[in-house]
Amino acid sequence: MARTGGEIVAEYLIGEGVPYVFGIPGHGDMAAFDAFKDREDRISVIAPRHEQAAAHMADAYFRACGKPLATLTSIGPGSMNIATGLTTAFVDSIPVISFTGGPQTCGLQRVNAPTPGVDYYAPFGGELRSGFGPREQGRAAREFFTHSRTITIVEPVPG
Repeated sequence: MARTGGEIVAEYLIGEGVPYVFGIPGHGDMAAFDAFKDREDRISVIAPRHEQAAAHMADAYFRACGKPLATLTSIGPGSMNIATGLTTAFVDSIPVISFTGGPQTCGLQRVNAPTPGVDYYAPFGGELRSGFGPREQGRAAREFFTHSRTITIVEPVPG
């Protein structure tokens, strides 16, 4: 049986020993939250009050424990709210795995979903590894697995 993108991500993070995901449920990431809920005995979802806090929490966990964690946000404001926390992690060479959901596939035929002319990736500059649509699960999984192997190979942060 085919797996959803959320199931692929959840299983991979569990396989890598990631104990927590920080995120806020929204219309663009509910399938991923469902996948984590189905696996709550192996990975915990912690909901901060703001997406920016999710990134800062993942950053702090790496600084304290030396292991990267993941964040999960919804499309639109959630993806923009996390940008400052991801920027902080980036400038300090702290690996954070960040996922942002997209529009529900039932809305892909509507004119305003996704919004024509809106570049959701621009605020992240050249540091965004990859962005994928819902019909690109196979490619997304391959890219994710490739990039995640290098995520913990970072220079030590000066003390």
